[in-house]
Amino acid sequence: MGCRLKCSKGTKAEDVIFLEFGDKELSVTDPDLDAFLSLEDVRNRLAAEGFIGTDEDGYIWRFVLPKVKPDEKGEVRYTDRILGTQTEEIYPAKKLIINSENEIIITNVDAVGRPDLIGFATDYFNNGKIKVFCRLRDYMEGDGEKNRGKFQPVMLTDVISTREEDDVNYKFVCVCCEDSVLEFPVESFGSVGIVIKAEVNNEVIYDSAVHWAPGDHDLDGRGSVNCIKRDGKTFDIVVKNLTKDTGVVPGTAIRYQKITIYTHDLLSWYDGNTDREITVEESRKNAPKPVRRMMLMAAPDSAKEQITIPVDSYDPGKIEQGAQVQFSCGKWRRRKVAEGILGSVSIYMFVFKTEEEAKKVIGRYNSLTESSQVNYWKRR
Repeated sequence: MGCRLKCSKGTKAEDVIFLEFGDKELSVTDPDLDAFLSLEDVRNRLAAEGFIGTDEDGYIWRFVLPKVKPDEKGEVRYTDRILGTQTEEIYPAKKLIINSENEIIITNVDAVGRPDLIGFATDYFNNGKIKVFCRLRDYMEGDGEKNRGKFQPVMLTDVISTREEDDVNYKFVCVCCEDSVLEFPVESFGSVGIVIKAEVNNEVIYDSAVHWAPGDHDLDGRGSVNCIKRDGKTFDIVVKNLTKDTGVVPGTAIRYQKITIYTHDLLSWYDGNTDREITVEESRKNAPKPVRRMMLMAAPDSAKEQITIPVDSYDPGKIEQGAQVQFSCGKWRRRKVAEGILGSVSIYMFVFKTEEEAKKVIGRYNSLTESSQVNYWKRR
């Protein structure tokens, strides 16, 4: 009999403690049995060891739930994500374990200054008829060296502060290693293709089109925001630590932190090889209606894995122009483009302060170490 827990409130050595419970068993889930290990038992030991204190201004410690199931409307409340103390007496400690080390996360929900962040792990961002990924670019000459030692970006949705009073909700977030060279693969519905654009701080940094094969129409297709385009030249997309930029006006940082990616419907394009225009009307007339490949979505009632980004591990990030790169273009041109936007995704960038911090945070969660978003994109 007996079990061992690891409890973390950050990534520094002093933020981690190991607890031994000689008369308790994690497998016991009946609160009426003596061997049952409750969260109240864990809290009492943490306090006895001096790892946390009793609730006071600036220090209110609560456990973070690792799995969260939305309600019938697909909604999640703060109280679904941070466990209140009223149920700790009967709540099994086993349910809060996030990995094979029996690790449990606790957070200060009344922290002064910057708080911990929590969000749901995801393989992609989706809004309207667009799906966006974020990954390390790996196919241009020099990419391997530029991204040496870097981890794949952590993609999160519905990111909030662990302080309930904070009015913070980032719908889509990427947390990267600083100086990562990135790309944002895009999948979107289009009539005979799509036009993909990206903006940072009200500047269009990417504007390009993808067409389907002649005769194909009304499909979900793919492209990628894989560079910054300025003055007829193309450059790497690099993520930097925003706090190191002394030129950013206080209060405006969030404008630099966000990249917005959106698509328009391509209605016709010019084929330079055949000297003819391919239109949606012609394609629909000459080919049968296709069976659309629907984007894969998580079931609305499925549990979401919650990731904690400790306060000492992250800084706000921003997209910057990197080294110049060369991309080749085919012999075709876009012609008619629909005015309306098919879908739009705004992603807020954060960076890990160090690669060591990235390793500690990412290493806690299997869903992050497996880089699911990269594997998904490559096998399509």
